[in-house]
Amino acid sequence: MKPHTVAIGAIVLGAIGLVLPNLVLAANSQPDSSSRQGTQENGPRSVPKIEKPPAGVQTIWLFYKPTQYLQIQDLKIHVFGTATVSEWMMRESYALIHNMVAALKRDEDRRKFAGHQAFLITDADPDLTQIGAVPGHRNTGGRGFSLFNEVLVCAKAVDTIRPKAPPVYRGWNTPVHEFGHAIEHTLKLESRSDKLFSKNLPNYNPKVAREYFAWATEKWFASDRVGSPGRKALAKWEYDYFATIFSEDNEWVPNQAPRP
Repeated sequence: MKPHTVAIGAIVLGAIGLVLPNLVLAANSQPDSSSRQGTQENGPRSVPKIEKPPAGVQTIWLFYKPTQYLQIQDLKIHVFGTATVSEWMMRESYALIHNMVAALKRDEDRRKFAGHQAFLITDADPDLTQIGAVPGHRNTGGRGFSLFNEVLVCAKAVDTIRPKAPPVYRGWNTPVHEFGHAIEHTLKLESRSDKLFSKNLPNYNPKVAREYFAWATEKWFASDRVGSPGRKALAKWEYDYFATIFSEDNEWVPNQAPRP
């Protein structure tokens, strides 16, 4: 399936120098809750130097004009950032993506992310209306791609998809959610998800079928809200499903503290 086609589907259903990143090393110190240690033995020990995007690497969403680039070499994942994105967001997103993929249980699943293109933007960059999205949509994920808006990361903010909503503090819930979409699509888990969620959720809504895996991904990585109990909040059937995908021994979670 073409990336643009998958992107539209995900959006509609979603209604729709070396540094040691905080995501890897810091305890999950949170503004109004007890801290939780975030660790990942197989995660990146350092982030490479941010460079200019190599020619020919970006193959989708050419209306984005990235000026910054990192490659997660062991996974062959490309991370692009526009000029409005901070170096902090570049480094932390690199670590987030690396850690989420590294948390997958099987080597063959991790290898499926080779060639993934992650785009980091802000409200100053275009939304996805050029591929049919609703106005203001600047976050998504699917097979081979993901898109994170820095404005919604570790700050009190309003999502441009719902401009009239009051500002709320957000940690890494949106990027984790969107990369959850990428995981479900990349590993082709849609049928398994549909069967399990429709069977076990009394108020299951097929119109938002693709959101259930992403919402559960937020819980698995303790990013659904500040002070989240994480995977402990999952029902047993949901936990058992995710334990077939992610390693139960991997306890990494992102740092929800305000960004610098």
